[in-house]
Amino acid sequence: MKQAIKDTIILIFIIAIIGGSLIVLLYNVQDYPSSKLKDWADLATYLSVGISLISIAFIYLTYRNQVIMSSALQFESTFFQWYQIHTDLLKDLKPLISESVNNIILPELRKDEFENLKVFEQLAQNDIDRPLHRYYRSMYHLFKYIKLSPILSSYLQRKKYYDIIQSNMSDDELIMFLCFVLGDKNRDKKIFRNGIFKISFKDLIDKGHILKNCYVPDSSLLKKMTPIVINSFPNTKNSFHFFKVDEPKENLTSQIRKKIQNLKNLFFI
Repeated sequence: MKQAIKDTIILIFIIAIIGGSLIVLLYNVQDYPSSKLKDWADLATYLSVGISLISIAFIYLTYRNQVIMSSALQFESTFFQWYQIHTDLLKDLKPLISESVNNIILPELRKDEFENLKVFEQLAQNDIDRPLHRYYRSMYHLFKYIKLSPILSSYLQRKKYYDIIQSNMSDDELIMFLCFVLGDKNRDKKIFRNGIFKISFKDLIDKGHILKNCYVPDSSLLKKMTPIVINSFPNTKNSFHFFKVDEPKENLTSQIRKKIQNLKNLFFI
């Protein structure tokens, strides 16, 4: 956003110089050809200064584009190196994730009535094996790195990397990650700058639709969990493939409001 403002200012500056040069030229053209050498010298001086300033502006833009390209390459290199480390960690933890989901997470979820988030807090803070907390920390910092990168100034740019992570998450990972996010004591702490506001890590996961493919291999449990999951991730509500509720058909006003909200999310996530 800040860089876009800078680019606009530079563009206005260039247009002002070119426009000013043309205005002066047209204003004085009626006096040319002039027999006075000084008149020609003054006009040449003004035009040369204008051209020099334009050249400086274009040199700056070229340099800035090179810096941006270099920063983008550095970001991608760091991201994929980090993601490879995360993938290697996941290979080591995969059997433990599957065991934890089937023997701890799903049995505990089946017992709960989901009146609040206590079951997720109990799972994330006490029941899930400590080695799996490394997985959550790794995911947290991956998403944080993407969100806070100055080179990714829009949601569309960040979505590419969100999708890389999300598309490679297994069903067991998704359900475990859901429990970690909802069970985190700091789930609602506003720590990430989002325009003029701040959002929490849970909000970041919600706005990025990271859990849209989350699946529970138990239809009755899936149905029982749906209300609290949808309430916890309102921005993902219409993207969930499995956590769905039957709602009456929306009227035109509601549809327009939803489209406006989607546009806001597109530019300010």
